[in-house]
Amino acid sequence: MTKAAIFAVYISISLLGLYQLKVAEVGFNLQYLAGMTLYVVGFFLWLVVLRWFPLSIAFPLAAGTIIVGTQIVGAFLLKEQFDVVSLVAVSFILIGLTMLGSIDAIRGAM
Repeated sequence: MTKAAIFAVYISISLLGLYQLKVAEVGFNLQYLAGMTLYVVGFFLWLVVLRWFPLSIAFPLAAGTIIVGTQIVGAFLLKEQFDVVSLVAVSFILIGLTMLGSIDAIRGAM
């Protein structure tokens, strides 16, 4: 698996874990256990990501992507409100992620 694929799997597992924890009923049940298991798997994938990418690139990319992903999961799966302010905020995050990715590409070319 490529580095980008591992990163994408980490993001996906984190989002799925958050979703499972959110929809779990009160108390300890299968959805809660699934969410916690995904979080543990995500933690170990995060350790792999940190070995491959500089922290100054990996953390902002992961955090920003998870923020955008949680907005999408919230809007489409949990039917949470996604208004114009949310759209503008997500747009700014995506612009920042693009800029950060471009800086990493430029550094890699040097």
